[in-house]
Amino acid sequence: MKIILLLMSALLMWASVPLAPLAQAVRNVYLSPVDGSGTDSDPYRSRCVSMAGAGNIDLRPLGIARFLCASDTLPPDMTGVLLLGDSLKGTLTDAQKTAIAKELRAPVTDSTVEDLIVKLLSPHLRSGRDGKIKIWLGQQVPVHQRTSWIPFQDGGLVADATNVLIDLASPQVAWATTLATETFQCADSASLTCVHTWTEFLGTALAIVSNAAKFTGATTNEARLDADLATDDMEVKATITAFVNGGEARCGVIGRKDSTATRTYYSGHGTFDVVPATGEWRLTKRVAGTSTTLGTNATDPVANDTVKLRDDGSSHSVYVNDTLLIGPITDTAIVGNTRAGILGIGAAASDSCTMDNMIAYDYPLPQSRRSPILWFN
Repeated sequence: MKIILLLMSALLMWASVPLAPLAQAVRNVYLSPVDGSGTDSDPYRSRCVSMAGAGNIDLRPLGIARFLCASDTLPPDMTGVLLLGDSLKGTLTDAQKTAIAKELRAPVTDSTVEDLIVKLLSPHLRSGRDGKIKIWLGQQVPVHQRTSWIPFQDGGLVADATNVLIDLASPQVAWATTLATETFQCADSASLTCVHTWTEFLGTALAIVSNAAKFTGATTNEARLDADLATDDMEVKATITAFVNGGEARCGVIGRKDSTATRTYYSGHGTFDVVPATGEWRLTKRVAGTSTTLGTNATDPVANDTVKLRDDGSSHSVYVNDTLLIGPITDTAIVGNTRAGILGIGAAASDSCTMDNMIAYDYPLPQSRRSPILWFN
């Protein structure tokens, strides 16, 4: 134990040394207007949401009617776009500060784009299960991260050191607890209740058909598992075994749902046969029924794809067949909800989607190399 304490002290001292600034690639950072009307057919979205390599953060939960965007190239439509700089390290001019202050309705005294973003977002972010506060803007590494429980910028090194030492001290700890695995191995039924109790809080078309969950028709259907996870940090996944796309079929999983009929949650889902006859994957949020697209990926969904949604602190991602396709994306709108579920939406009478092997569980800390993750039902 003394050795571990000495190692911890040394690592904390090392982590507290200020980091040299990282080189920043040329990358346009700007405030985008909010496009769309918030409906299923026309969700709210940023000007950069479908641009290759772009990242966006919805600022509306902060009381700012804008998206923060970063992308290698600027969007074709620059109407209403406020350019902040060509990199996070870019210096803000007096004219930019004045324009930004008008948008934020508060004075701007920050020197760089990065300083502005960190000051704006940090008070509203929650740490993930690794103990870090992170800001993502469309790349595979965060543009900013720090340990959540210390008052200085450390690049997340203190959290990394702490997690390593916890693992060394308790290599057999179980980092995750399974809530439920639903196989729908029950007789055909108009209800989804099988291994676990389900509630369809919107629509009635989801049913058990041939040991799977299926909907058919031009309907919108959303269902939740009636059990709570330990926290709102979770992973939810299901296999989309089949679909028919007469118009546009959408199906996938939802996370951070509560126990009411309110349509507030994050979702990771495939869209099948979006005009012009191509599909894509989407990360969306719905707040009190209003839809916002946070990220997309143009990979065409196919039968037997497994989709997984990860909600971790203020970071949200979509994986397909265990490959990260969307995110992580920073969003602060939904916290505290500890239930999960599935959704199925059709635009034509012949649309249908079949889902199976749905599982929801508390999102774990990184797996130890020396011991497996232990699961409990």
